[in-house]
Amino acid sequence: MTIKVSAISNSEANLKVFADSTVVVGDTEYYPHIGATDMLDNVLITDKPDVLVVDASVGADMNILQQIESALAKFPQIHTILISPDQSVEYLTLAMHIGVRKVLASPVDALSFQEALRFAQSRLAAVALASAATKGGVVIAMVAAKGGSGVTFLATNLAYALARQNKRVAVLDLRFSFGDAAIYLGNTGAKTNVVELAQQYLRLDEAMLEASMAKVSERVHVLVAPATPEQVADVTPVAIEKIIEVARRHYDFVVLDVSSTLDAVAIKAISLANLLYLIVQLDIPNVRAAKSIGQYLRAHGCAPDKMQIVVNNYTRGAHFGLEDVEKSTLARVARTIPSSPAAVSNSVNQGVPLVEITPRDPVARALKEWAENLAPLNGNGHTNGNGNGHTNGNGNGNGNGNGNGNGNGHGAGGPLNLLRKFMGFGQ
Repeated sequence: MTIKVSAISNSEANLKVFADSTVVVGDTEYYPHIGATDMLDNVLITDKPDVLVVDASVGADMNILQQIESALAKFPQIHTILISPDQSVEYLTLAMHIGVRKVLASPVDALSFQEALRFAQSRLAAVALASAATKGGVVIAMVAAKGGSGVTFLATNLAYALARQNKRVAVLDLRFSFGDAAIYLGNTGAKTNVVELAQQYLRLDEAMLEASMAKVSERVHVLVAPATPEQVADVTPVAIEKIIEVARRHYDFVVLDVSSTLDAVAIKAISLANLLYLIVQLDIPNVRAAKSIGQYLRAHGCAPDKMQIVVNNYTRGAHFGLEDVEKSTLARVARTIPSSPAAVSNSVNQGVPLVEITPRDPVARALKEWAENLAPLNGNGHTNGNGNGHTNGNGNGNGNGNGNGNGNGHGAGGPLNLLRKFMGFGQ
């Protein structure tokens, strides 16, 4: 989601730091104001920001906190970041008490400010999802850029991690040709599959849906794909819409494992989702496919801020980085999942979710953090990580792909420039 950031400062240099940081973080609209806190009310009324930055580097006193308190009493939903030289316990406690979310020390540090912005994005996204949940469950669609991207593993294991956040979660396996989502969670006992349910969609209700699900646990249920692709034509966009809407009413989260063929049924499923995660690995075929899928989905009405990139099997120092993926796909890299092939393979082969079988594995920790971000237990979006920001990476990920042909294969004809040639954003 794109957030509005308004900043008030007497320092043009600090306003420039804020501006540069919003560019680095992405998905922001920035409104700078040179001046003091006496303009607070006017800025909030005019800009209607999601995030307010107040720079009290000069003249940090209790009067500034009183002005902020007065403003936030009228606009309590605004996420406020305060820059102040006063880092005393008394000052920080009072700032938090009046509703300030983060107090950063001055002189302002760009990296600290960027981290604070990413946390604000995370919190605001969690609030938006909670709001969506009041109208029914949150629907998450997951699509692979290419086969082998790990989408089913991520969909099923994220669902299980969400259930550990005290949520009821449905996984709908919409990969109609030999989908196997239930197997990843160790359950093959479903009596009804998605095709059979679609054939009866006119009489579908919550009880019928739950009776059709494979029960992984009390909180995780899976609607399985058919064992063979016969009669897949019976799954129509109208039928899949009914299934998803009934699931949304009955579960806190509905995770869709969507086929990357992107037929009319897949497009309908994606259109009903609150969030769309496009699963990518850092190689040229994956990123090129992700670019094409993004263009196709936007052409079919997918809102730009709905689609987010998840880089699976991420390792530092790749030939090209996250920034290149974002430029190519015109979508934000929301999360990276580290590479841990042995642990993932063991989880899949045993049919036991990774957070259960190897909870300390880096991938398990990333999945838990992802679930905590989507369904924070403490209700305010504060998670153990940076939410929708880059996990296990620095957000730039340019690695050594900009080398000068020094014999390591990263020069003018290396992978980074080859990617840029394919993706069409220049050298």
